[in-house]
Amino acid sequence: MQDKAQSAIEYLMTYSWVLIIIVIAAGALYALGILNPATYTSTTCTGFTGLSYVEHKVTTGGVMTLILKNSAGKQITVTGMNVIPDGGTEQVVLSTGSGAYAPLATISLGSSAVTGWTGTAGDPFSGTVIVYYDTANIANNTARGTCTGTLT
Repeated sequence: MQDKAQSAIEYLMTYSWVLIIIVIAAGALYALGILNPATYTSTTCTGFTGLSYVEHKVTTGGVMTLILKNSAGKQITVTGMNVIPDGGTEQVVLSTGSGAYAPLATISLGSSAVTGWTGTAGDPFSGTVIVYYDTANIANNTARGTCTGTLT
């Protein structure tokens, strides 16, 4: 009977040590950012029909800078930009960049602080950005895109 009890205790001790080592290794991998999902958040925007995405960033204060290129084939006049953070409501945020842009011109848009996109550097964000613009013949055009990334 004593041999069976000793064998059972040795069995439990061996697996306990293995479990402790696995927990320590997983904690170390998470601390190094290998198992942290925020590490793998890509910084990109997709969509924006009529405008081509170049780059963007969002600061920890929620201020977005969005660089686009006028690929509409004609002069456009940017009139506004709204943002809908995932799980949030639409916000009017254009603070810089409204005006006329020639075909293939670079468009640099700046926002006021977006509620829902504030935090610390490295925190992920995502949402929909809507750019409003007019052409010579048609007013109230929209270019809608989905942007994701991490706060800088």
